[in-house]
Amino acid sequence: MPQPTHQAFAMLCHELAHLGQNEAQSEAWHLLTNASEMSKTKLLTHWRDPIDVLTAKKLARLLKKRKAGQPLAYILGEWSFYGHPIAIHKGVLIPRPETELLVSVVDALLQKDMYLFELGVGSGAIPMALAMIQPITYEGWDVSKRAISNAHINLAPHTDSQIQIHHQSFFAKTANWRKKIAGKAPTLLISNPPYIPPQDIADLQSEVRNYEPKRALVGGHDGLSFYRRLCKAYLSEPHQNQRFMVLEAGIHQRPAIDALLSTYPRYTWTWHQDLEGIDRVVAVKPA
Repeated sequence: MPQPTHQAFAMLCHELAHLGQNEAQSEAWHLLTNASEMSKTKLLTHWRDPIDVLTAKKLARLLKKRKAGQPLAYILGEWSFYGHPIAIHKGVLIPRPETELLVSVVDALLQKDMYLFELGVGSGAIPMALAMIQPITYEGWDVSKRAISNAHINLAPHTDSQIQIHHQSFFAKTANWRKKIAGKAPTLLISNPPYIPPQDIADLQSEVRNYEPKRALVGGHDGLSFYRRLCKAYLSEPHQNQRFMVLEAGIHQRPAIDALLSTYPRYTWTWHQDLEGIDRVVAVKPA
């Protein structure tokens, strides 16, 4: 006989806590609402009613995947970013709260007629969040076909914005952002680039290490290769327009990035800290 809803929830909390999940209750709600296709409020109104057989079977399958170490976002097929639900496909980087800070920093820098472009579109979380604040003109590049497919889903509703995404290397000679930045309109480069040194991969959570795409995580031999390439491509050449850049960074990377940016004297930069007080996002603008 199927369990009452409250017992199923208690079982989930126990199993998830046993796995070492710090957010066991929150995860239990995610799994239960997904399996039942009911909201938390509706589940509470049926708190002592037995869950149906189909829900019980689906719940067992979801819990089995979580016990195997699969990230919750991949199991659910969706996640929350900047207060909005987004689709998340397996093999696409799962957006973190730190990247929400990046969105807030970009929003504060936005100007009328500014052209935005991004290295590493991923799920499309960043342009989606920005487009929900105001219409934007944006182009993004990603080498992952899965990411491009995922981003198309999340960006499709935002028809008020001019958004294009390209399945191509950002550094390809044919990448047309170079033509766009040659104009007089202000431009803003956005990126949450791969920034983890390969020797640090072993220290990541097992669900990140085993399931999320390594090419979206590892930033060359020291974690800094994309910062060097972006600065060289975007900041080094003489230009007529105002150029801005907002980048997410890893723990302890501020000194190295400061040293890199100091070689571009026409620019100044400001660091923004995440909720843990870590220098997480750097905003670069003309001096």
